[in-house]
Amino acid sequence: MELMAILGEYMRQVIINKIKNAHTQQIALQEAHIVDKELHDILHLIHQSKPNIDSILLSNNKISDEGAIILSQELYHFKNLKTIDLQFNQIGKKGMIALMTLQANQPNLLIALHGNKIRDEGEMEEIKIAATKSSLSFSNRR
Repeated sequence: MELMAILGEYMRQVIINKIKNAHTQQIALQEAHIVDKELHDILHLIHQSKPNIDSILLSNNKISDEGAIILSQELYHFKNLKTIDLQFNQIGKKGMIALMTLQANQPNLLIALHGNKIRDEGEMEEIKIAATKSSLSFSNRR
């Protein structure tokens, strides 16, 4: 258990360094073993240190529906964001709906989702319909 705590702290420092040392408008956090509970802090640090970022790469991590929902709630703060790569994570239907709702509200945002839990085209169509309804509801609340 103690080793996991040390690895967690080490991994956290690695992530902090990748964010702070990014010299482009892209934050590359692929294969960083990021889990849902880290996303609030990661997004806060990115927003504080790189507010004009246009691309966040989070492929091959351990992001599930919970993390996708966090992303969908937090990413609207990033006004210049054009791409978020979430390929090969563990995102299912609830997370996909949240992300598609974000995309419906930010039509210039490209979200790469290949390799997650949704593989059926019919289910993806249901998700897009649910996201559209959610987007309309979100727009009416503003």
